[in-house]
Amino acid sequence: MLRVFSVMLCLGFGVHGQLARADALSPHQCRPGDWHAMGYADGRNGQPSASDEHRAGCAARSIEVDVAAYELGWQEGIALYCTEESGFALGAAGARFSDPCPADLKADFRDGYQSGRQFQLAESEIAELESMVVELTDELGHVSAEERDAEAHLIRGDATATDRYRWLEGIKFLSRERSTLESEIDALEMEIESRKEHLELLRTGLVAR
Repeated sequence: MLRVFSVMLCLGFGVHGQLARADALSPHQCRPGDWHAMGYADGRNGQPSASDEHRAGCAARSIEVDVAAYELGWQEGIALYCTEESGFALGAAGARFSDPCPADLKADFRDGYQSGRQFQLAESEIAELESMVVELTDELGHVSAEERDAEAHLIRGDATATDRYRWLEGIKFLSRERSTLESEIDALEMEIESRKEHLELLRTGLVAR
């Protein structure tokens, strides 16, 4: 996951999705010479082109927007955003899918997002299985303690025949319970290992492409 989060930080988005732009631009943002950088930032952060919005926002201040510079910057930024790797990072973070990508970049970005979603779902399933193992292991501890306690009562010299029979039956029951729990835990741990291998294939499969 370190690789995924490092990509997220580089792209400028987090697990809560993409940041919305303000509806209006400040006088500082409407300065001449900033339009290429603004377009690049919008594209790099996965925002749709907003040259029309910027033009409308600055018109009230009688400031002309350099649409060509903005669009050039946006095209450069969006090309870096709309990659399979950034789509994967977005999906792996569980963020809502949003596709501002040009037609020639859509397929890779969408494929990456879908792989990332599979990655995120696989991680969630593994976490659920690991939680089940913790619960069963705790239950196994209690059963084992009861079994040891029953064995201690069985070997006491003052136990009557009836008590010995009762404790013996209890030990048999607890032994079966312990064996069942151990088998369930073993099966879950094998399943977790298998799913972790699948998770690694998802991650390395993206890197290899």
